[in-house]
Amino acid sequence: MKFFQTIAYSLTVWFLAALINAFLIAVVFSILHTDTGRFFIFLPGIVASLFFSAPGIFCFWIVFLIAVYRNQNGQSLFRLLLGTGSVCAFFCGLVAGYLFRDFLKIHCMIIAFMAMAASMLSLFAHRETFIFINKPSTRLNNV
Repeated sequence: MKFFQTIAYSLTVWFLAALINAFLIAVVFSILHTDTGRFFIFLPGIVASLFFSAPGIFCFWIVFLIAVYRNQNGQSLFRLLLGTGSVCAFFCGLVAGYLFRDFLKIHCMIIAFMAMAASMLSLFAHRETFIFINKPSTRLNNV
């Protein structure tokens, strides 16, 4: 059961972070490129964000799975996942920013920091879920 829980939670974090990241990239792109004045980069931004963050979410899921099976819970689990997600998102954003630097004309560090911010926002949106994973049940047995 924990295996499927970690997959489901990791996927929801991944999709929410991709949406936030695409929105941030679209806003920065539209501010820096006022000559086009379009918000057309949002859908390709989602696809690129999902594609380039796939290795990062796999690493995140492995750390998440190991932590859950070691019965780590509460704030320590959330802090571990926040750190792991931030580092993975930063490096995936750095790679994506470097590869798209000529197209976006945005420095790769800006994209890396936006990916990290999107990851952190997504993880904070799931904070309560992560804190209550592996919490002992408060129900009385045989009542």
